[in-house]
Amino acid sequence: MPEQEYHFGRKLGELYGDLFHERPMLSHAGGLGMRTYLIAFALLLVAGAAAASDTTTIEGFLTALDAGTRINWAFGLLHDCTSVPSETEYASHNMEVRTGPDGHFTFKVEASCYDLFVSAMWFAPLPERICVQKAHAATVKLRMKADRRTNLRID
Repeated sequence: MPEQEYHFGRKLGELYGDLFHERPMLSHAGGLGMRTYLIAFALLLVAGAAAASDTTTIEGFLTALDAGTRINWAFGLLHDCTSVPSETEYASHNMEVRTGPDGHFTFKVEASCYDLFVSAMWFAPLPERICVQKAHAATVKLRMKADRRTNLRID
C-alpha cells in the first residue's frame, strides 16, 4: 500500500477527495464549502480595491517664473489642512519631498485639501492650496519668483 500524506491527523485524500471522482469533504455538511471560500476571497479583493482607491497623487513641476527653467532639489512640505488632531495626538500630518533634477515631485495622499509650501535657494518661498478628490490625480505647475534676498545676513 503506498504511503499517503497526513494533514492534522487525516489523510489528504479524506480531506480533499479525488478531484475527479469524489466531492471533497470540505463541501459536506459540517465543513465549509468551496463556494464559501470563493465568496470570502472575492469580498477581500473588493475590499482591497476599495481601500486602494481612497488614495490619489499630487504631482507637480517647479519652474522659475522669469526663465521657465526647472528648479531642482527644492524642498516641499505638504500639510493636510482639513485634519484636526485629537487631544492625545501630537504628531503632525505633514509630508516632505525634494524635487528631482527635472523639478518634478510626487505625493501619495488621501482625498482632502492640502497646503503645499515650496522653498528653494535663490527663490521666494511659495504657498499653494491643493484639493484632491478620490481617484482624481492632481497635477500642479508651480512657478517660483527669483529673490535676491535669500542670502540676507542677520547679525
